[in-house]
Amino acid sequence: MRTVPYNRLPSASGFLSGPPTTVAEKERPLHSWRVHLLPFVQGQALYDEIMQNNEPWDSERNKLLHAKMPAVYANPALSEEDIKKGLTNYVFITGKNAPFPGPNRQDTLAYFRDGTSNQIMAVESAAPVCWMDPAGDMDFEIAKKGINKVKNGIGIPGQGGAHVLFGDGSVQFLPESTAPAIIEALINPNDGQRVEIPRAGSDTRPERPRKLPKPNRVTTVNNLKQLALAMHNYHDTRAEFPSVYTEHEDKNGNKVPLYSWRVMMLPYIGESALWDEIMTNNEPWDGDRNKLLHAKMPAAYISSGLTPEEIAKGHTTFAVVWGEKTVFQPGKRFSFSRLEDGTSNTGMIFQRKTSFCWMDPTADIPFAVAVKGLGKDDKGIGVPDKNSNGKKGTYCAAFDGAVHFLPGDFDAEFLEAIINPNDGRSVTFP
Repeated sequence: MRTVPYNRLPSASGFLSGPPTTVAEKERPLHSWRVHLLPFVQGQALYDEIMQNNEPWDSERNKLLHAKMPAVYANPALSEEDIKKGLTNYVFITGKNAPFPGPNRQDTLAYFRDGTSNQIMAVESAAPVCWMDPAGDMDFEIAKKGINKVKNGIGIPGQGGAHVLFGDGSVQFLPESTAPAIIEALINPNDGQRVEIPRAGSDTRPERPRKLPKPNRVTTVNNLKQLALAMHNYHDTRAEFPSVYTEHEDKNGNKVPLYSWRVMMLPYIGESALWDEIMTNNEPWDGDRNKLLHAKMPAAYISSGLTPEEIAKGHTTFAVVWGEKTVFQPGKRFSFSRLEDGTSNTGMIFQRKTSFCWMDPTADIPFAVAVKGLGKDDKGIGVPDKNSNGKKGTYCAAFDGAVHFLPGDFDAEFLEAIINPNDGRSVTFP
């Protein structure tokens, strides 16, 4: 959301004829905010096609584009049939006292006087809508009633709560037991209330088990985007990317791996409580107390190809490539300025062929193993996915935040160039 043009957030809907800040005579909504974000979610070609049509979202030509919904708008909790129709349940909250007060009004982050970390921007809705529908967002009066309280409100039946996007870019799961008054305070950007954000399992009643959807390629793409954003937020805070792992001294005075970068990302993916618990334990990732946290793996680390048993154990396949010729080196940290080949030409997060515990600091992919090629080594980059055309391969996130599909026959030499940030080879992703 920080990369919207002119340093302003999009309005909930644009109006017919002209850019989203103009109003036509009949004031008929033209396009949703999701359309206006297309250039920033690798959808420039689709955006250009929609703009060239110069018609409302439900015109005959634009109806043909409904099924081309970008993966970033596809919630894994929805059915494949809904996703193929171009339905999403990611919505803004609109109306008086909402973060998006009305059509054609565009604000900066300064509008959120209660703070971006205390401001709900988007939510999961119980009622899926066409991703192009400019009237498909949720009214403040409905949203403030709470999670899973009304048919068209916040939440997904059977999920036990809802994922929400905050203004600082973090995504958190709020349990359905969250008081409506807290939800209202988190939605209203200027009520002067700063409330403690509730977390799943924090209330005193037994927590309802949350049903996790079967992971698929949409899960992988969305989670890679979230992790890439988390990396950017980490860099914004610390002016550097994390090391592949942190270190501590063992009883013999030798430096050994302590925590993975995946643990370091916790505060940036809405998991500050889990981060605090790990830091309080003050022991290695496989200490007796930390072992109990393996099963609490955040949903952001789930990818396609994982079995329910692997997920239950806290296994992931998301890994970075580490070593001397990479961004991620033990005991060293890179900043954006050291990516000489460019952020769009350098891979950040990949999928390992075999799964491993998400807290394991030794499970990432060594450079020498990664450059053997896709699917060549059990501890290297795997080919667990298929793209929309059914071609087998793997997804990876680049340092510019884009997620790319690498086909299984991707050239090993090009793969090495994508991993190495400073070899002078400007290789574009396929």
